[in-house]
Amino acid sequence: MTAGNKGAGEGYAAAHDSGTWSASVTVDPDGILLSVSCASAGSARPLCGRNGTLLILDEIITGFRWHERGAQFIYRIEPDLCIFGKGLANGLPLSALGGHREVMRLGGYVDDVDRVFMLSQTSGAQPWALAAMLAVIDVYQREGIAQQLHQIGAGLLRSIEKVVGDAGLNSHFQLRGRDCNLVYVARDEEG
Repeated sequence: MTAGNKGAGEGYAAAHDSGTWSASVTVDPDGILLSVSCASAGSARPLCGRNGTLLILDEIITGFRWHERGAQFIYRIEPDLCIFGKGLANGLPLSALGGHREVMRLGGYVDDVDRVFMLSQTSGAQPWALAAMLAVIDVYQREGIAQQLHQIGAGLLRSIEKVVGDAGLNSHFQLRGRDCNLVYVARDEEG
């Protein structure tokens, strides 16, 4: 993330100057877990900026899976804060919070002001998880893992859809989501 404020307006600047935001909008990139998806986040960015509202992107599922840089890279969304989970360290306990400097400083010790709680240490800086994170980033960049996840998922999708279709179960079993992160939907007779 950069420290710029693309789409930020007067409300954002006023909230930044006072250190107070009125609300936040949390976006789930694929729209499966939360009702706000990246499809609507593009229009949410300027709206959040005008109204002093933080735009938070939940990359716990999509980060390191959709793209090495996450869904925010694919959708060209610049959130105020973004969160990543254990995918950073290939399943080891690690999480990360990233964002604009002016927002992140509210939780730090740089300024002599009241701080806000921004990140739990449950999945904090454990040395083995941090070492794993560095290895994951290296392998993802060197071997194009996100691209491989898309290719493998596309093949899996085609194979499963064929088996389901051959069994006549299309109305009872479907796959949703991106090829790299398929979600299975099972339906009973009532749908």
